[in-house]
Parts: sequence; structure tokens; C-alpha cells
Amino acid sequence: MSSSKFDFLLSKVVENTDVVPFAPSESFPYERLQLGAHPGGSLLICFISLSCMRCIDLLPKLNDIAGRFDGQFVLASCGQEEENREIGEHFHFPFPLVTATEEDFSGVFRVQHTPYIYVIDAKSKVVTGGMIQDEKTFKELGI
Repeated sequence: MSSSKFDFLLSKVVENTDVVPFAPSESFPYERLQLGAHPGGSLLICFISLSCMRCIDLLPKLNDIAGRFDGQFVLASCGQEEENREIGEHFHFPFPLVTATEEDFSGVFRVQHTPYIYVIDAKSKVVTGGMIQDEKTFKELGI
């Protein structure tokens, strides 16, 4: 069996089983997203990796998902700044797209797998969080 570029990409999916995600009511480190002051209200932060096929499949659906969420939507990617800028322009994302390292995903934001979301409240407390399988998972979470 020959190796392909996709085999390599799939092997790089952000996955760290030693990470314990934030639990509901824990403080989320919003300031580490470097977006300025918390805007108030609910915030949905979606973490993706550009080497994760499920994440890539979600990209064209994120505008609709963000539009259904009653609050602010933020996309966090461990891609390079230039890649993220191009993705935001290509999909016409009206929401912030921030760049973070894979180390920050696991060490700061406690993201075990991608795609992963956290919903936080106006006081930066976690309301819910979890791995996203597909767009249907957002609907199951009421988004």
C-alpha cells in the first residue's frame, strides 16, 4: 500500500488524550485568544486543525452555524496566519478567526480533539463544550 499526502495529513489531527477539557462553570482563558475585552453575552469558540478532515468539511458550513448561534462566534485554528487569512477571505467569514498553536490548543484551551467547541458566558465561564462530529452535533447542542 502506498502512502499519500492525505495519510500524512490524517496522522496530524490534533489529538491529546491527556488533556482534561474545561468543565461547565470553570473559567475559560478568553484573554488568551487576543481579541480584546470579552464582548459580553454568549460566545461560541470553535477550534479546528487544518490537518483534520472533519474540520475542513465544517468550514463551508460555519457561516450558517455562526448565524444560528445567539451570541458571538469565534473560530480558532492552529493553521499558519497566512492560511487562516486566506480561509477567512475565501469563505467570507464575518467572525473573528484567531491563530493558536497546537500546544496552546491542548495546554491553554484544553482541547483534546478537533473539531472542538466551547460555549462561554459573559463572565468567561464555560457553559458547555465538546467534540464536534459534524454539523448535526451543533444542532444537538441547540445551535
